[in-house]
Amino acid sequence: MPRAAPAGQPEPHDPEPRGGDEPPDGVPPGGVSPGDDDAPTLAVSVQLPAPAAAILDLVDEIPPGAVRTYGDLAALTGARARYAGWVLSRYGHLVPWWRVVNASGALPTPLRVRAAARWREEGTPMRADGSVDLSRARVARP
Repeated sequence: MPRAAPAGQPEPHDPEPRGGDEPPDGVPPGGVSPGDDDAPTLAVSVQLPAPAAAILDLVDEIPPGAVRTYGDLAALTGARARYAGWVLSRYGHLVPWWRVVNASGALPTPLRVRAAARWREEGTPMRADGSVDLSRARVARP
């Protein structure tokens, strides 16, 4: 599915991830951080590599109040969990990024505060430590 690319961000040059752990050659690390709701977007569509598009499509399908893990996305797409994380670090602003957590139900500290506000809005089951309760919030595992 074509998606708008962040302003000033080149599209990936390699159509398939190599090993899934690192961005394709020629793609600078970084990009727009997940949750940069104010990040500008272009009014044009870009064709993403198939694995990246599949990951974003799966994230779009997660209902409010539910989550999937990076590993779930990997299992469903044949990519690796680290590649799913890379895709969300680059294109997460296009999807509800806060609905994807690590295997312990948490996100890195810089994202946790913004995600926690979204989790509360959506009624996502949480644990006392501020992470998501995967036993109650996780979409059926692949």
